[in-house]
Amino acid sequence: MLSAAADKKAKQLTFTEASTSKTLSRATRNEICETWVATCTAVNIPLSKSDHPAMSKFLNEKVINGGAIPGFHQLQEKYLGAVYEKEK
Repeated sequence: MLSAAADKKAKQLTFTEASTSKTLSRATRNEICETWVATCTAVNIPLSKSDHPAMSKFLNEKVINGGAIPGFHQLQEKYLGAVYEKEK
């Protein structure tokens, strides 16, 4: 019984593991956001539609990591230029 409780105890991450994890999650979030911006611009969906409650609900419930997509102001300021340069 004691060993089962010890197995459930969370393992503490080393500094290297933690920083690598954050880097991977940041890279994944950037990739998701850039893909979302590229998709919306390709099919002429305004980025402002990302803030619509129905779209937010859909992204959070049906899309893997859809909750990582920020509001349209951040999409426009941070990701639109990068997507434009890639597609150019």
